[in-house]
Amino acid sequence: ESRTQFMPVISSEERPRLGQRFTLAGFPTNRNEELTTHDCTFKGYGTIDKYSNERTYLLYCPAAESTVSGMSGGPLLDQNGRVW
Repeated sequence: ESRTQFMPVISSEERPRLGQRFTLAGFPTNRNEELTTHDCTFKGYGTIDKYSNERTYLLYCPAAESTVSGMSGGPLLDQNGRVW
């Protein structure tokens, strides 16, 4: 018997709070890299994304340095493990 478990997701009306903590997960830049996670803090909103027409999130991820570029393939999680 196969069981699929889904991660909890925030409601569409929920917005991040200044100072809220997140975990950023993904595969930096190179396809052969391993899954990487970084602890981040929400610092505000950036520009409007041309594809979604929504404001981007400004995250401060001190340990990430240059590895955040290309962090694709993974979710942004809050402290409760919910997907944003």
